[in-house]
Amino acid sequence: MPAILLEGRTFAFKIDGDAIVADGRRIEFKVLREEEGRLLVRIGNSVEEIVYAENGRGVQLYRGDVPSRFEV
Repeated sequence: MPAILLEGRTFAFKIDGDAIVADGRRIEFKVLREEEGRLLVRIGNSVEEIVYAENGRGVQLYRGDVPSRFEV
């Protein structure tokens, strides 16, 4: 099973249709629109704009003003 490193913690995850299963939680999602460096995503019942930038093996994500760094 693949894993991601998020803010110093490692999570195993799998994609299951329109959901991500990680850390024992199932999170429903759907990408509504994709532009260069931006995604509009429905996560559960809310719609979020996510700005991203790839950086080597990692990806920096911003949801609102909150940054997160992922490494695969």
